[in-house]
Amino acid sequence: MLKAILFDMDDTLIDWSGRVQDWLEYEREHLNFLIDHLTGAGHTVPNADHFFTSVRQFASDSWVDSAASLRAPRYAEAILKAMEQIGIPITDFDEDSVLRALKWKMIAGVVAFPDVLDVLPVLVSHNLQLGLITNASTPMWLRDTELEEVGLLHYFSDCRLSAVDVGYLKPHPAIFQHALDKLQLQPSEVVFVGDNPEADVSGAQSVGMKAVLRVVQKPGIITSRLFTPDARIDTFHELPAILDEWYPGWR
Repeated sequence: MLKAILFDMDDTLIDWSGRVQDWLEYEREHLNFLIDHLTGAGHTVPNADHFFTSVRQFASDSWVDSAASLRAPRYAEAILKAMEQIGIPITDFDEDSVLRALKWKMIAGVVAFPDVLDVLPVLVSHNLQLGLITNASTPMWLRDTELEEVGLLHYFSDCRLSAVDVGYLKPHPAIFQHALDKLQLQPSEVVFVGDNPEADVSGAQSVGMKAVLRVVQKPGIITSRLFTPDARIDTFHELPAILDEWYPGWR
């Protein structure tokens, strides 16, 4: 029997296509809040541009390094490295403190997909547990602020996992198994829905879950041949019927 559905977050639940701000501009805006925090604590940031560039380089390098190992990159670690590079003693700070100083919030124009807002209440009404797994280099408590802003946080009280909190990126099986352990369920009782054929579909299938590909953009021919989802949907409105076929009587 179906007991839970796990979702990817970005481009599956949340639509980034309407954002009104470039990511680097957004990042710089929030790093400026951190600089204000550092200055208030008595530290000097001699060259803000150099600091911004260093954070971006360390963060980018960590994602490159993660490609082979699937070890989750840590955005806070990139910030601390950049602080150390400009002479600020990082022993005075920890990862949570620098992240809180960023005053993180959702970029304007980013919203929950309308079909997500339509269908999640239906799933909840039939007593399914809902969870999500995001390949984020920031902890879930920070990403929770984004979920709350787009009106989704209350749907995911059962399981919310960020890669950086688990230590591995999708498609590594460890992060999917961590979610199953958290829900105390077997793979046959859980379906995963995501937009990335490799990270979401292959990762979920590797631990025995059925995987639904949420088609936001058409995958390339090679990707389509390498990773075959158990089902494809263009809209969340198609999901209940697929669940009816796989798990008769779930509702």
